[in-house]
Amino acid sequence: MREGVGKALRRAFGQEDLIRKLEPREAGVSRLMNPKRRRIFVHLLRSPCSHLRQLSRELGIPTQTLKWHLAELEGAGILDSVPVGNKKCFFVPARIEREDIPTLSHLTDEMSRKIVSMLMSKGPLSLKSIFTSLETYYQAVQHHLKGLEEAGLIRSDKRDRKRTYEISSELVGLRGRYLEKKTETSSDLRKVLEDDGLLPKVVKTLTRSTVYTIDTGTGREEIELFLDPLEVLKG
Repeated sequence: MREGVGKALRRAFGQEDLIRKLEPREAGVSRLMNPKRRRIFVHLLRSPCSHLRQLSRELGIPTQTLKWHLAELEGAGILDSVPVGNKKCFFVPARIEREDIPTLSHLTDEMSRKIVSMLMSKGPLSLKSIFTSLETYYQAVQHHLKGLEEAGLIRSDKRDRKRTYEISSELVGLRGRYLEKKTETSSDLRKVLEDDGLLPKVVKTLTRSTVYTIDTGTGREEIELFLDPLEVLKG
């Protein structure tokens, strides 16, 4: 068989090694090679329990288009969903356990996240201290405090005729459980990425996260897996 002209010229000028060698990839379909699906996946790694309209708003993807991509990712087992009230909450099962979704779904709105974040760093706090520090008013936080307490994420106590709020022991235990199984979680996520053909490589292991690079088909891109389910509060 005759050698191609391009190959012959490269051989003659000693330039064969300048051609980038591609990493071998098994045949198959990769859902996460699609940029939109990859954005959805990464967003749900950082913000578990997001619902359809929230994802559409935060990612700037029309709901009908988003529904199709979510269905593709669910069909591949990369995402899962749980109905909570009148909404369907989406999550990455390699990242979050299914039974924790109803509890963590109470942290999908910004005000609840701000309240929990404040109590984590400054609690216990009185009701007045909470809404004053957030530069809002009583009615704006009352509903959120009630929901968070019913979900077991915070607790309240009446001291000196004033009601104070603080993080619950259940929430402390929830965070601890995820941090304790960080090796298992990292391994599960790596398998998801490998099965999808993204050739993941661990580039950094931190206390609360693991950073991977993945092959997107056009280059390599970083993905950070946060092991604390409440890491979104810091975002």
